[in-house]
Amino acid sequence: MDASLCTCMNCGGPIRYDIAGRVFACDNCNSGFTLEQMQSAYPDEATDSIWNAVNGSVRQAPNLKVEFKTESREKEAYFRTYTCPSCGAEVMSDSETLAAAYCAFCDNPVTISDRLVSGYRYPSRLIPFRKTPDEAGEIFKSKMKRKPLMPAAFRAALNNDSFTSVYVPFKLFDADCSASIIAEGRNVTTWRDRKYEYTKTDIYEARRAGVMAFNDVPADASNKIPDDDMQAIEPFEISELTPFSQKYLLGHYAEAPTTDQQSLYNTIFTRLQPAAQNVLLDTVVGYNSVKLKRGNTAIDRLSSEYVMFPVWLMAAKYKSAELNYAINGQTGKFTGKFPVDWKRAAKLFGIIAAITFLAVVVGREVWLWITG
Repeated sequence: MDASLCTCMNCGGPIRYDIAGRVFACDNCNSGFTLEQMQSAYPDEATDSIWNAVNGSVRQAPNLKVEFKTESREKEAYFRTYTCPSCGAEVMSDSETLAAAYCAFCDNPVTISDRLVSGYRYPSRLIPFRKTPDEAGEIFKSKMKRKPLMPAAFRAALNNDSFTSVYVPFKLFDADCSASIIAEGRNVTTWRDRKYEYTKTDIYEARRAGVMAFNDVPADASNKIPDDDMQAIEPFEISELTPFSQKYLLGHYAEAPTTDQQSLYNTIFTRLQPAAQNVLLDTVVGYNSVKLKRGNTAIDRLSSEYVMFPVWLMAAKYKSAELNYAINGQTGKFTGKFPVDWKRAAKLFGIIAAITFLAVVVGREVWLWITG
């Protein structure tokens, strides 16, 4: 059953996933339904479907075995979609409760339409939203309070209710890695006699090699959100992943995957390379100090699963700058940069400098008076 056809079983009104109550709510008659009740009335079309495909294909490294955790077939489904004419973001929703509004990525007006989306596979699991709109707004306001140099005009123009709830596509990777390192260990010994102090430095070379496994390493499959931003709001509590149901999208957006496989592979290698080398570096013990000189890492096997994580997104503009803010919809972790009023900062610096100068002058006069 297409989730966009789900309606209230009491009055026939539109249904949305209510984050605070963790139920599927109707705003017309204030009814609330559990997932089990919704599944009974509107069963999902396929329980084994997985959104395991993104554009492009991996150019595999030598001897690298790439596999998916679960096989699935492609589906066709009707989604309410918007395409931003400014940045090109394509976001889907299965809800009648969402109206035409503004793009979550660049804050420009968007157009919502019904469209047949072919060749997509649903994610196997997702983490439902836990942070409510009010909680996201409070998190944002608390961050603003810590920014005294924020321009007053920017602060006044911000609306902390402008966050959009978006399920962002991620891939969870399991990987078998082989790595080797060469490290330098140093032991420093110091002693002294009546005339001199002596220092002896012993330098050692340590070599390590090994194989290791990593599980559930995330990489976002959206090229509209910088990887650094998504990594800044990690970690997500993987234990809260639940089997995917289209019904969790009711009243919220879900972004289509836009990152090709090669880029995902590059991202995961960038994350695993230092992690694997650090595992080996931690085995180099018995020295006062240890540093990595060089190392090599290879991914021997890679398996992946498509999931969706909840993220609150807001785009804002200040002068010519486009600013983006993200909040982990599960834990509330925040990322985003605020503009600085440099004129105000210069005045504040001048005041601090003047106070410091007066303190030095007065302190000097007091000292001369005491010692004089």
